[in-house]
Amino acid sequence: MLKRSIFFPILLLLLMSCGESSTSKDLPLAELISHRGLNENKLDGFDAAIVYGYRLLEADVRIRNGIPVLLHDDIECLDCTALVDLLELAEQEEVTLFLEFKEFKAIDASLALISQFNVDVVLISNNANDLIYINSVSNYSLGYITLSDYDLASLPSIDYLLIDHQKVNKCIDGIQCVAWTVTKRKQFDKIKHKVDYVIADLF
Repeated sequence: MLKRSIFFPILLLLLMSCGESSTSKDLPLAELISHRGLNENKLDGFDAAIVYGYRLLEADVRIRNGIPVLLHDDIECLDCTALVDLLELAEQEEVTLFLEFKEFKAIDASLALISQFNVDVVLISNNANDLIYINSVSNYSLGYITLSDYDLASLPSIDYLLIDHQKVNKCIDGIQCVAWTVTKRKQFDKIKHKVDYVIADLF
């Protein structure tokens, strides 16, 4: 088991600032969001991400046998982590969850679970109708996932715009911008002062 340490986040920020000009150092630095934890939506991977210093975690939510689970692809799953387990971890560790709904039928059961925990969550989807529904039945922060082209008129009021890391020029003022998904340090370096958050695999 990795030992928890407050020094990793500090070290990470120092490494990211190496070689930057004084001008760029004065700009805000995007905060990292762990992409599905460090083990593809498994609880041990989210725990490991927290050990590494992540305070924001992204996970995919589907429903299997009436239970909200963490699962990206539309497949059967015999050993999926239950959403309730991630919520318990997030409440204990005081981290924020970005939960992407991969299917509409997972929403109601997930909202019922989330309401039982004192956890900061951002509910995200690439489906405008899903976000409209979530907004009509809850008051959680919302995020819209898009490649580059989008129409805000078709959406409820959103708090976060999640956009392909190569299309961050499509971010707009007034909505927090989240770039996805970064897998290499050089990708992060290109956008780290252009967005508020970056969803990233460990690099």
